[in-house]
Amino acid sequence: MIFKHLGYKTTLAIVTVSLAACSAKAPEDAFIHRALHDYILPLHGNMAERSKHFDEVVSTQCSNSASELDKTALQEAWRLNMRAWQQLQAINYGPINEQNLAWKFQFWPDSKNLVAKKIRPLLAENADLSVEKFAKSSTVVQGLSAAEYLLFDPKLASKSPSKGALCGLLSMQASQLKVNSSKLLQEWQGSYGKQLSNYGPENVSFPDAKTAVAYIIDGQLALLETASNKKLADALGSKRKNARVNPYLLESWRSQNSRKNLLANLASVDLLWHRAGMKSYLESQGAKDLADKIEAELLATQELLRADSHSFFSALTAGETDNASAVNQSLKSLTTLYKHDIPAALGIQLGFNNNDGD
Repeated sequence: MIFKHLGYKTTLAIVTVSLAACSAKAPEDAFIHRALHDYILPLHGNMAERSKHFDEVVSTQCSNSASELDKTALQEAWRLNMRAWQQLQAINYGPINEQNLAWKFQFWPDSKNLVAKKIRPLLAENADLSVEKFAKSSTVVQGLSAAEYLLFDPKLASKSPSKGALCGLLSMQASQLKVNSSKLLQEWQGSYGKQLSNYGPENVSFPDAKTAVAYIIDGQLALLETASNKKLADALGSKRKNARVNPYLLESWRSQNSRKNLLANLASVDLLWHRAGMKSYLESQGAKDLADKIEAELLATQELLRADSHSFFSALTAGETDNASAVNQSLKSLTTLYKHDIPAALGIQLGFNNNDGD
């Protein structure tokens, strides 16, 4: 026995230190495992499924004999796909980052209205855009923002583009979303999932448990910073002096889906917080008071988002900014807790994906 020649007190001290080391490591192990299996993989699976569904609806609509597309069916499939993407945005590490795929899912912000400017020429009857050319084309004409323009833009709808012209682009957009979503899921199920789980000195990306934990939480911080500094602040004109309210700077203003986008963002935060155990992990590190603050702020922000049934676009267009301003302030408070309080409580460094908008 290793303790055979040691005194009782020495043996007890060694055992105590060993147990303390194990107990200190165990919470990180449990959190990383749950984050992968109850958060990262399910959200990638949902994105792959919703993208597949959107592609199937587009295919069905474009292959039938009807002279016009059923926009309602396409729009609903798009909304489900966008919700899945909004939930996935916090997982901005791993393959989506290394392969720079985020822009292929959504081109935004778009303050210069590049989506409309780039797509209009492609809808011309003589436009020649093969699948190969599309794959190499600008990310502006790819992904969910581009599909939103085709399905929701009121000015485009008034021009009544042909079914063939719309389907030519929609089919390639939906197909690419399906392929990229499936690719991300497969890579997380394979090498990237193993890489996150098997942290250690020989793991370049995750040399220790704390680094793995930091990446997972930093993804949430980056999402919250984007939500608080871009998704409402720009439209409210709150970042610059004398700036006016501009609802056209909202995310997904064409579909009037901006409020639902933020609800989906917070659903993702909530999933990691509750189901994947971030709250219990924080509490295990002696930060119960902080966990209670985050819980309260998260709930308050969600309640504010649900308190008004109007879209942000319609509200800001009518000059009604109270709810949007309250939501934005609550988002900022939640972001502050993640940016300053959590790193201090856990002894980790965040900011790998800094997007504070300063």
